Amino acid sequence: MEKLKNNPLIKAIGTQRLVALLALIVIYLVFGIMNPRFATYNTMVNILMPPIILDLWQSASVL
Repeated sequence: MEKLKNNPLIKAIGTQRLVALLALIVIYLVFGIMNPRFATYNTMVNILMPPIILDLWQSASVL
């Protein structure tokens, strides 16, 4: 576990953000397997865009 905490990628992104990104990817894959019409580029962009915008907004408010 200590090795995981010292990983530079996890330190840069943050554990919570990494878990959230992985959860979004898993949800996308599950729904894509259940319904192949769900697994389109447009759907992926629509799912990932709000977290990206919120992250940018939060980063801008810190500055």
